[in-house]
Amino acid sequence: MSLEITIRTKLLNSVEAVYGTNSFNQFKSFFLNKYVYREYDTRKGNRLLKIINDNQVSDNEKFVRLINSIYLSHLLDLVLNYKQFYLNQEIKKTFYYVKPENDKGYKVLSEKRIVIKNLRNDIAHFNFENFVKNRKEYLDALCLFETYIGCNICKLHSLTELGYKPTIKDILTALQNVAPELFLSGKPEGLNRDRDRALLELFDDLAILNGYDCNDLPSPWSILRQKYELTRSTVNH
Repeated sequence: MSLEITIRTKLLNSVEAVYGTNSFNQFKSFFLNKYVYREYDTRKGNRLLKIINDNQVSDNEKFVRLINSIYLSHLLDLVLNYKQFYLNQEIKKTFYYVKPENDKGYKVLSEKRIVIKNLRNDIAHFNFENFVKNRKEYLDALCLFETYIGCNICKLHSLTELGYKPTIKDILTALQNVAPELFLSGKPEGLNRDRDRALLELFDDLAILNGYDCNDLPSPWSILRQKYELTRSTVNH
């Protein structure tokens, strides 16, 4: 989800702005918590411990790799429950687009993190039946997190009533209205991937929210070709 990528990116930026090259040491105990790292045990080893014990990379690179490797559930736990993060006012000032006004606001976010986790899992595992059942709760939680985090390219909650299986052009036109930066060239500000990849990911999210199944999603080529036609038409007018 675009929200997940935005959280990872803003977390890295906000923490490194405060702790710099000492970021890894400040957060090392979180990753070494047995209730965290044990969830990454596999027959081939543990990817978190492999990163932590790698003497060939800098501490700064370790921190980046760890943040990009942990599950969304652990990412949200770090943001909302780990003291090195949630008690640091300088970090929160940079991380949040709209900072919760009081402890009650943070408590609501903490309670809703399980809803975001469940939404992510339903999308990842194509559990459409469960998604439809919990759709309103998911969208309310998504809207809440978007507001506080400032996920400006997402705005899924405003694009979920496009009709049943809208055309590629209809979805792209709706996206262009709320996120015109995705129709330019280069990387969107604050994200570590190019605009076409961001657009394709967001397109699939919206298509699923508006009635598509994973088996009938349009191909990336069809989406990008329509994007080109739409962009060219806009320029010519």
